[in-house]
Amino acid sequence: LDAAELLDASSITAWQKKRKVTYKYGYRRAGVALSHSPQGPFQFIHALLPNGEKSLDLQLYQEGLTAYLIRSVNNKFVGISQLSEDYLDIV
Repeated sequence: LDAAELLDASSITAWQKKRKVTYKYGYRRAGVALSHSPQGPFQFIHALLPNGEKSLDLQLYQEGLTAYLIRSVNNKFVGISQLSEDYLDIV
């Protein structure tokens, strides 16, 4: 699901120039895949925009039988969404 694209020189910020970053992420979604083993192979199920928001830096958190998707929402705030029982979608 990597949809990083190259930036043109006019849109590169000073911060990006200092760190030699020349790409941006255009496909900010959560990818959902299944496997019988943590090592794979994985079968892609779907990609989603959790709560309709572009998301980066995804993490999972489980408390008891309830799981949550924690993420950066468009690098503006932290989003926390409860996952369905099968972990395949947002409740």
